[in-house]
Amino acid sequence: MNKPLFLFFLSNLILFGYIGVGFGQARQDVHYSVPPNGRLIEAMLKELGARQVPIQEKAAVAEMVEQLPDSITYHCTVCGKDTIHKRPQTVIRSSMWPISHLKHDREQVSALGKFTKLEFFLDEEGFCNNCTRGKLRDRPRLIIVIDRHESINDLLENDLRILDAFFKRKDDVDIQRGTNYQSEPLRNHIPRLRRLLISR
Repeated sequence: MNKPLFLFFLSNLILFGYIGVGFGQARQDVHYSVPPNGRLIEAMLKELGARQVPIQEKAAVAEMVEQLPDSITYHCTVCGKDTIHKRPQTVIRSSMWPISHLKHDREQVSALGKFTKLEFFLDEEGFCNNCTRGKLRDRPRLIIVIDRHESINDLLENDLRILDAFFKRKDDVDIQRGTNYQSEPLRNHIPRLRRLLISR
């Protein structure tokens, strides 16, 4: 890292309340007094890519099996209409049916916003038959506002996990692969982080 970039990054560590710990540790004590801007996020992504993380074998954890309803009624807060979503016959677990864990996603998005001071939103319009004029989408869109620019992407099943790990400056993240959760180095997911955080 060249000296100007190092000094910029160091000043932001102080500004945003980072307490010095080794790069190899999970940053449990990270907090943000103001929202991180685009330059800081770029520096954090670069630092993550350069971080040397030892590979540790961890046992996979299976997804909890739960009884899924045959249908879910989505109430649109924009138009006030209800849309009934019937569970596809091929869906056997919650992670295969995004609307079934929408409440959890909302809670996670709200928690990320409170932690980072950034604006996070879920665009749920795709679940409303009226708003989409019958062209329903399978999943919500995640909107993140950084430096007054919106980054909009379909919300994939591991996105909130990698964002949470990134802003808490952890080295690894539990990623869902099929029915299991497997710990992986967070740096493996830099391309997805860049897509989520850098507006195009």
